[in-house]
Amino acid sequence: MSVILSIMGFSPVGCMTTRESALPDRRPSDFTLGVVVVGTSETESPTHKSARYIVEPDGSFRASLGSGSTINTYPPFTRRLETTHLDEVWDLVRAIDFDNATTDSQEKQSYIIEIRSISTHQVWSFPIEPGSTMDLVEHLAELAWIRE
Repeated sequence: MSVILSIMGFSPVGCMTTRESALPDRRPSDFTLGVVVVGTSETESPTHKSARYIVEPDGSFRASLGSGSTINTYPPFTRRLETTHLDEVWDLVRAIDFDNATTDSQEKQSYIIEIRSISTHQVWSFPIEPGSTMDLVEHLAELAWIRE
């Protein structure tokens, strides 16, 4: 499936991957994370259902789940994340095996993950399949108080 993610007015990135360097060990203070889950409506699991999550640099967290969660919908404000939450999210992003990610399978579910840091002038954008991404999506769903 082809999906394009646009976060807070940033230009769409689609299937582009820009990786001038690996993700830094420490979370950039100004990082923005956007995750689009292209899922199915046939499940109750928040990790398999269409969703859109945005984590903003100030800790603002936006989440949308279900059929209304498209790239054209800016998710509503859900809560403000503490620094510890932001660090947990960053650790889960770093745990994803982006180098071995595949986008060629016929699975009904895929993800677009976009990470931006203005201070480091870097954008990382990854269209990937389930796998290590599931831990991140599950954690984002928990932070949004979404339960199975």
